[in-house]
Amino acid sequence: MFGVTVDASNEQAKQFYLEYGFIPLDNEALALFIPITTLSIAIE
Repeated sequence: MFGVTVDASNEQAKQFYLEYGFIPLDNEALALFIPITTLSIAIE
């Protein structure tokens, strides 16, 4: 597993995910990704 992808339901949801370190994907306007290393640091 390399990370988690999400499909935000709208632009407001996208902004929410961006505040938590998700990275927008180039190929989809509302698709975002967060690396597993970022998640593991956050839960320590």
